[in-house]
Amino acid sequence: MLESKPAIEAVKEALRVTLMAIIPIILMGIDPQGKVINIDWFLVQFTAIVVLLRFVDSWLHNRTDEDGWLKRKGLTGF
Repeated sequence: MLESKPAIEAVKEALRVTLMAIIPIILMGIDPQGKVINIDWFLVQFTAIVVLLRFVDSWLHNRTDEDGWLKRKGLTGF
């Protein structure tokens, strides 16, 4: 089961990464000649994978046991 504090912190981290990625994706899709935004969906998929990995990494990093020690140090463990 998800503990509330690590899950909330992980969601906040994922939202930060998403917000920082949305702006460049939209700016890259703006066509200066026409009044259209063409989104590169490969970039959106790649960003979603990165956001998911940052969520899991943050959640694993913020989990603690009963004594307050970290169980894991994120995805990489170092």
